[in-house]
Amino acid sequence: MSDAAGTAYRPVHYIAGVCTALYLREAVEWAAKNGGATGENVKKGFYQKKDWVPAGTEGVCNPSTFTETDHRGTLKVDLYRMKITGATDAPLNDLVKNGAIKLEKVKTIDLPRKAEWLGW
Repeated sequence: MSDAAGTAYRPVHYIAGVCTALYLREAVEWAAKNGGATGENVKKGFYQKKDWVPAGTEGVCNPSTFTETDHRGTLKVDLYRMKITGATDAPLNDLVKNGAIKLEKVKTIDLPRKAEWLGW
């Protein structure tokens, strides 16, 4: 938890980064228990779960499945809209805390898992 008091604004990309780090942590933990935390074992650690959500992040991190042939854990894209309902002449964290600025989730889009979008 980066802000136990809950007073700091955390943008969507911040949360995605935290989720990525937590997937990696669990893959390293699996590797350490299954032959050692080597690069190859950590990679295998990512393949151990389907619709995986890091422990304690249910409702925060999107369920992800990594396979040997497809390292895109999720193709869910959450779209948000910024709502501004008042003056914006205060620090950002204060604006969020006071409700002058809010992020509203518009929808989640599930992109198809197309081979041509696989990348490298």
